[in-house]
Amino acid sequence: MIYSLGYGKGEKSMSDERTIKPNTPADFTPQLGDYKTLQPFRYWCQKVLPLVYDDSLSYYELLCKVVDYLNKTMEDVETLHGDVTSLHAAYTELQNYVNNYFSTLDVQAEINNKLDSMAKDGSLTNLIKAYIDPLVNEQNNKITVLENRMNTFASLPEGSTSGDAELIDIRVPANGFNNDAPYPTAGAAVRGQSGALKKDLSEIFEKSFTWVDNLMFNCNGYLDTTIDTFSTAKIDVSAFNGFRIYITTYTAYNGTYGFYNEPFNEKNKPIKWKSEKNENYKIYSYDDIIPYGAKWLFVSCTTKKKDVFEFRYESILNKILADNVDKNYLFAKFLTPVVTIVDDDTKKGSFSIVKEICDNNNIKCSFGCVWANIQNDESSLSLLKAYQQQGFHIMSHPDINNANWNINNPSYNLSTAEQQLIECVTYLKSQGFIDCDHVVSPGGANSEPIQQMVSKWCPSMIGKNDNTSNHLFGHGEYDLRRIFIDNDHNFDYYKHYIDLGLNNNDWVIIGTHSWDLNETSKKILNDLIVYIKGKNISIETYNKVIRERKIMYSLYPLVNVTN
Repeated sequence: MIYSLGYGKGEKSMSDERTIKPNTPADFTPQLGDYKTLQPFRYWCQKVLPLVYDDSLSYYELLCKVVDYLNKTMEDVETLHGDVTSLHAAYTELQNYVNNYFSTLDVQAEINNKLDSMAKDGSLTNLIKAYIDPLVNEQNNKITVLENRMNTFASLPEGSTSGDAELIDIRVPANGFNNDAPYPTAGAAVRGQSGALKKDLSEIFEKSFTWVDNLMFNCNGYLDTTIDTFSTAKIDVSAFNGFRIYITTYTAYNGTYGFYNEPFNEKNKPIKWKSEKNENYKIYSYDDIIPYGAKWLFVSCTTKKKDVFEFRYESILNKILADNVDKNYLFAKFLTPVVTIVDDDTKKGSFSIVKEICDNNNIKCSFGCVWANIQNDESSLSLLKAYQQQGFHIMSHPDINNANWNINNPSYNLSTAEQQLIECVTYLKSQGFIDCDHVVSPGGANSEPIQQMVSKWCPSMIGKNDNTSNHLFGHGEYDLRRIFIDNDHNFDYYKHYIDLGLNNNDWVIIGTHSWDLNETSKKILNDLIVYIKGKNISIETYNKVIRERKIMYSLYPLVNVTN
């Protein structure tokens, strides 16, 4: 018999089924003794016994008493006999009921009846409420946030990408801006919020500087206290590193300004300074970006013309759309070296080689998976799923043959390449692989048509294998470069290219083919990992790094800069 916990009559059993097996039937029926039916004791007495004449009973009287007592005792015994018989019959009936209970019991119906009853009287709701309500509230809060954000999305035109949606999402204001209402355009959002910040911060600046008389910069950038015709504005800029400033002063001889990270004195040279020869008294204008680490700004003016001093600033956010944006400030967070290892092709029986090297060094890597190599290979598929559970990353490698992808190949066919890409990503997603839509292009194909095609479907692609790394925007997220390890070079060869990338604060991607590594190249890979870890440089999976850099690549088309 199969029963399950369910709710509502007529419902099918749940997947969590239990088989209820009755115990061995009870067999304890007692056997009744051989009871004799007792008849009343009939008595008689021959009156030949002598009579007594005192208070004692005569023999006859005594015998009458005994006979009467015996008759009452036999009546009680007979009643007891009947009671025992009834108990025996009741026990037999109970035994039969117990032995046959589960053969006639509808457990599912009993469970359903109980749940129905608990639902009607509210006890079921009260029982699960304490467990369900917190989960429901959490999900409702998340849904509310998503709804609020989705309400700000405009309808995207045909051909739009997820990047378009992110640019539309920029219309959502920070708390307190624009009365918390979405801006009509992304540009309005940036200008409106940065403009409001500019106004607020301008008020701060207007109140934040003081004058230091008889002080200016000499030609070497050091402070000079021997001149009494100049005064210097001392401005606290510690909270505004990375902002662009505009300064107008009335100067003579030399127009000067400087940024300091410590309280200034005659021996303390500024972080950054500028001086321009000026033979006549005149208005002099500067513009610069406040460097990181700067605490004080000093600007020298002629003492008698302090009243013409003007200082204003502009957030570097206002320069995002400008050609001269300083990427080193805007993207300082991404100027930290990081390394990723991507193993290609997932050939049966070989890709575990790189996995073992990673395990030995306590790191994770990514696998560029050719879906055709695993779709009929359950053992490889199960192994890759287990790898993902351990923190490794599976990527899409659409085809082992790059003929359809290489624009210089006579068999190049963009339509076929696109079909292969869709088939690969669709299959890997159907098998439960996460972030698998990041692409390793077959043969390192990276032509512009290929990049445009991949961008329709996927968030990024590793392209050319040219022993270069990826500095900031590099060639874009659809043409990421690799240093590929083969069997033709030694450790120092690869170390050279890796050092170039690490010293330039790049994202270094190391490519491998597990199936092609010999004992020497396996050792080279292991030694390179040990070397990189020894420099305290992080080795991360591809999806982790590209996710962290998503915002940078999203801004790349807007920020017209080169590395």
